Amino acid sequence: MEEGFDLTTPLSFSIGAGASKALQLDEARTAAAVEICGDVIPLLVVRTTPISQWKGLNSSQTALSSMHGVLLASRGVTGPKYVIEGTNGLAHALGKSIEIEWKNVKLDCFDRLALKTYNTAIPAQSGVFCTIALHKVHPFNPADIVSVEAEVFQDAYDFTGGGRFGPKHDVHTKEDADHSLPYLMAVALLDGDVQPAQLEPSRIEKRDVQDLMQKVTVRPDASLTARYPADLASRVTVRLKSGTSFTQKISDFPGAPARPFTSGRRSTRNSTRWSRRA
Repeated sequence: MEEGFDLTTPLSFSIGAGASKALQLDEARTAAAVEICGDVIPLLVVRTTPISQWKGLNSSQTALSSMHGVLLASRGVTGPKYVIEGTNGLAHALGKSIEIEWKNVKLDCFDRLALKTYNTAIPAQSGVFCTIALHKVHPFNPADIVSVEAEVFQDAYDFTGGGRFGPKHDVHTKEDADHSLPYLMAVALLDGDVQPAQLEPSRIEKRDVQDLMQKVTVRPDASLTARYPADLASRVTVRLKSGTSFTQKISDFPGAPARPFTSGRRSTRNSTRWSRRA
């Protein structure tokens, strides 16, 4: 991502390899499939404000193009042999070598998966959860809010707080809303949740959330960033007209690797519900 490629880039290679294995292609055709798929690389601009509907579709397009490449390879079409390490390949484009210590690779990715509790990107989950937790402990009237301050780790700020990917206070579409921490926190305070209903155009345009969103400030915190990604922490402070202020801090959210859903009745329901959106 630091080089301008989207986080869905690895799909190009993994789909090429996985589909080839599923189709039981031989070594030469599997290599050709990965080589062809390696030329399907999405750009990070897809996540820049204003966010288009294409953001939610680009990974599907990558999958479609990759499957097409695998089927071509299965019929004998060859691919660019040095797509990764050769001249003008991926490593050349990145300006760095790509080396994998295969003997040290562990199949432990499932221990690092996160399930979404709320209808937003993973980096914003803890900020939303922290906001809702604060309001449950201190059930004040959102109309009395003077300001809301969120301190988050750097990725959360860049993706949803107004950092690297652009400002987040001019929100009028679902695509911008689900990647705007100011909107998400405002609607969470008003509705107590962030699900599809909170991302409907009619909800986004209501005066209450549009006004409250302008009172939300998001900034990165070095101490929280230092703990990321082991912890997905957030700190939220709400100040009221009366002069009272409340602060809540959390280290993770339900569904995070450090706080996985359990087999209890309530958690099982949540795990089933949110895993479909992970």
